[in-house]
Amino acid sequence: MQKAKSRELNIELEEYIQGNALELSEYEEKYDVILLMGPLYHLIKEDDRRMALKNALDLLKSGGIIFVAFISKYAPIQDSLAHLYDINDPQSLLKYLKDGENKEGEGFTSAYFTSPEEVNNLMSDFDIHELAFVGVENILGCKEKEICSLDEEQYHKWLEIGYQLSADKNLMGTSQHFLYIGKKK
Repeated sequence: MQKAKSRELNIELEEYIQGNALELSEYEEKYDVILLMGPLYHLIKEDDRRMALKNALDLLKSGGIIFVAFISKYAPIQDSLAHLYDINDPQSLLKYLKDGENKEGEGFTSAYFTSPEEVNNLMSDFDIHELAFVGVENILGCKEKEICSLDEEQYHKWLEIGYQLSADKNLMGTSQHFLYIGKKK
């Protein structure tokens, strides 16, 4: 998929790795950019999340940029609300606010949902300078379909509003996904 998408955008990728984030020891530190866009929210154990992040950073050149995606503890509630899924027991959704664990893959694959504070604590344990930490959807997420159907001018205006709101710490919990962008020291 990466090769096809890069060709479509006329971008030349010298090399890329797609595989298990816990098994990267065969590769060397030589990458300018690393996209860690899923492993940390599919690894239930904290030690595994830390190992995946360490492995990725071991491959990143000094001064390189890392993009790391997370799913919010509020995402299961927001997803259920957006689709108005039947709820058997309110605690089945509220439990994610306590432990973040979806071990059984209930309603979604096995996953770990996190909070902004937990992301900040995790990332501060590594030798990275934060460039940005944003909520991807923020309060506009509930109107994504409608915004995407607007004419191009209005779409870009709403996109700008979303961009401006993405770093508002007061709105982090309204996003289903968080994106951390950091620079290796």
